[in-house]
Amino acid sequence: MIITKDQIVISICGIDSNITVEKLINSMPKRLSGGNIESILEELNEGYFDFDEFSFDGKEFSINIQYDDWVTEFLENCFGEKYLMMVCTRFCYNNFEHDGKGGIWQDPSMSIDLVESIIEGDGKEIFKIITKGHYENDIDNIKENNFLTDEEKKEIDIYENNTEKYERYYDANYSFYFIKKSEFNIDKWWLGWTLHY
Repeated sequence: MIITKDQIVISICGIDSNITVEKLINSMPKRLSGGNIESILEELNEGYFDFDEFSFDGKEFSINIQYDDWVTEFLENCFGEKYLMMVCTRFCYNNFEHDGKGGIWQDPSMSIDLVESIIEGDGKEIFKIITKGHYENDIDNIKENNFLTDEEKKEIDIYENNTEKYERYYDANYSFYFIKKSEFNIDKWWLGWTLHY
């Protein structure tokens, strides 16, 4: 398939789209596109669908989120609306003294899996929370029992402030979500997001 500038892009970061390839490329930061649509189209049509910071097959556009400093601005350029991004990361606590019991401890040395969700907008963190009993990629299924109790929140404060005894262990399980800023409800912060694959 030959990609042209007038072709419709059907998905951007998992969000349904109907913009043209030309608008997509023009919405990208100039350091990525070089400001030259012809050279990008030439590279794409020669089979270079995977760039360092994004991939594109002519219909679906995906971003390598580790370079996340430009994502929400890019989405705003594409869709004409401000977006928020949420990063959900699964982790647990290691207990170096192996004396954990009860509460969030599944065994004396390791806690249950927890998920930290951080919501960012305009390059700033606007909300952060830790939940339990679910995975990072099913944030929209959160129920009341996934929220930490007051006692668990106090425990976690202790773990966070005693790095000689406790350490967060990350196992590279994380997910990225997007939502229109106008549709975000902080009281139901887990609802309405689009998961970016």
